[in-house]
Amino acid sequence: MWNFFKGRKKEAEQLPLLSQQYYDEGSSSSSIQSNQQTPTKTSNGKRILLVTEAKPPHNSFFVNLANVLCYNGNYDVFLFVVKYNENELNKPLEGVRYIEVPYKKDKEYSKEFNSKKHKTNWKREYDINVDHPLKSLELSMFTIYKAIIENPKVAIFGMKQGVFNWLRNMGIRGYFELGIAEFSSGGVHLLAEIKLEKYLIANSKIPFPIHFHSLEDELHRLMPELNYQEISEQNEVEYLNLARKRAIKDNLLGNHKLIKVEEMPKMWDLLRKSKYYLINVHPLGQFPFPNIPKRIVNIGGIEVEIEGILNEIEDEKKSKEKKSTANDLYKNITKKVNYKDCKFVAQFPTNYYEQMLGYNKDDDTSLKLNYYVESNVYISAQKNLHAFITAGDQECFNEALYAGVPLILIPFTLEQKFNAKIVKYMKVGTVVDHKEFLDQFPAAILKLIRIHLK
Repeated sequence: MWNFFKGRKKEAEQLPLLSQQYYDEGSSSSSIQSNQQTPTKTSNGKRILLVTEAKPPHNSFFVNLANVLCYNGNYDVFLFVVKYNENELNKPLEGVRYIEVPYKKDKEYSKEFNSKKHKTNWKREYDINVDHPLKSLELSMFTIYKAIIENPKVAIFGMKQGVFNWLRNMGIRGYFELGIAEFSSGGVHLLAEIKLEKYLIANSKIPFPIHFHSLEDELHRLMPELNYQEISEQNEVEYLNLARKRAIKDNLLGNHKLIKVEEMPKMWDLLRKSKYYLINVHPLGQFPFPNIPKRIVNIGGIEVEIEGILNEIEDEKKSKEKKSTANDLYKNITKKVNYKDCKFVAQFPTNYYEQMLGYNKDDDTSLKLNYYVESNVYISAQKNLHAFITAGDQECFNEALYAGVPLILIPFTLEQKFNAKIVKYMKVGTVVDHKEFLDQFPAAILKLIRIHLK
């Protein structure tokens, strides 16, 4: 397990609460769930703050990271998740202090963020040469920041208080030894606001060249995406102002003042302060880039470690629960097909081709369609699985590599195309062009059947 605090000792101290002025029992704010269970393992007295958002790839990655740090590292872990709606989220194990922060919609911000969203199209190439994905990416870099600086009241250790006020006080007092923030959703600006100087950046997806720019000055000055960085820095002031507008206008921060926009460090300077950059890439699935910065650390596959943690906590109880969960999960994945008959699991961006695939519950080689992406972390639990068919999202890809099953990838996005290159390079599966799906997919299935289902 990683040791971020080698050579440092600090006595555990009682958690300081904010003064009574922040307590409001009758607050009309949303009811926020907080995991206040005591960890079953002894804490080493060091506290880590994790900040992410509720989007499935980011939330799942940070939940797994929190579990591993808590149970394998014995850290006292605080996981703050910005939640956009009332959908139920995947939560960490008992022992992780879990706090959901509501995202309050803003018409002006939402108008910019949600305009012209790209839709999956099976009949043409995925178009990446448009302005909106870049603008959407830049705006998303401030969503965590925006939600928390608006200071909604959440339950922390049984007391409702402004989340930004609490985090800012804890940051100033040096309560957290380390912060870990999601790269692509604004956590790094928040860490600057709460004065948490020591932090790591983590990302649930693959590292694009722009990420290398942020970590190694020599690289980022030479690589072709420099223009994107310059454009982003020009827009950063605009997006910071947009994200802070309501907090300042409605005086939501009490005595705490935000850093002046002109004094806020640039995004790339904030990212370069991170000693390591943790990415959700399995070591087997790392494309052999030349001169990869040593600060980039592959930790993809931590979701697989959770099985071991569960067994270690309550061996007998979890064993029974695991069997039940696998059955329930399988019903969801395969539309109630018997578990023992599983041959394929397929995950697509849309259900456009469901009828064409010829799903048949009585046919052992029939395709079973999976529309619930987060369920894919249980691929390795399906002992009769012979192949995995996916668009190539990172979490699915990591788990499939661990399971060692052949892959058919049908990529659309940059992340999926990246993983398709890995599949070709490692020779662990077949890549199907979605524009040629009707021609290429049946041939890929026949190839799998001939090789693996003899």
